[in-house]
Amino acid sequence: VPAYDFNWQTGYRFVEPKPFPKGTRIHCVAHFDNSEKNLNNPNPDDRVKWGTQTWDEMLIGYFDIAIPKDQATRPSPFELRAEELIVQFDKNFDDKVERREAPLKFQIVFAQLDLDSNGELTAEEVAEAMEKYKDQLRGRRGRRNRE
Repeated sequence: VPAYDFNWQTGYRFVEPKPFPKGTRIHCVAHFDNSEKNLNNPNPDDRVKWGTQTWDEMLIGYFDIAIPKDQATRPSPFELRAEELIVQFDKNFDDKVERREAPLKFQIVFAQLDLDSNGELTAEEVAEAMEKYKDQLRGRRGRRNRE
């Protein structure tokens, strides 16, 4: 980054995003200018070591990346909501909700959501059930909004 200023320049963004082919590695490399030509260097003769203070040499590199999603593989709203429900109610962190983990309000519809009748709900199963019953779900929401 040319003419980097510690006081205000904490990030750098490319004008255009850079694509990274699969397997790309990102490295952070820094060079410190402790020469007399560096006007921000108070004393070029001092030995400067790495440290946590601003008068020491320091560097931390963060990388933010964005992974483009193919529109065809983008999750549906039902898939997103189903995943949220599993995360919310999965007490033993096994990526599914067993009947005993489900809150009382879901006990009533558990059997309808449990499409394979194995006593467990997966995100895929909940999303499929939501898709199957979407018209009833929309109707129920509509009644609630009118009350």
